[in-house]
Amino acid sequence: MYFDPGNEEGYDSTCLFIVNRNGQLEIVRCPFLVLLTKTIEGHLRKGFMCVDEVVTTKDEQLYFQMNGDYYYYSHFIIAHYFFRNRVLK
Repeated sequence: MYFDPGNEEGYDSTCLFIVNRNGQLEIVRCPFLVLLTKTIEGHLRKGFMCVDEVVTTKDEQLYFQMNGDYYYYSHFIIAHYFFRNRVLK
């Protein structure tokens, strides 16, 4: 798997832009918490993890780097969003 280390001008692997419920653009900076929504066979169980870096592949697929491993972003929900909107208590 090939990851773009940031050869593009303006690329920053330490942050992620998200759109909140109000339609406003927010920046989430690493490290940030994510909630794993399903068990990944042989690797992870549901729960919170800390994202160390945000990376993309040549074909623009988004991955989170955590503890030295890479995971496809769609397995996670950004916890920052939940804490700010009081969904999790």
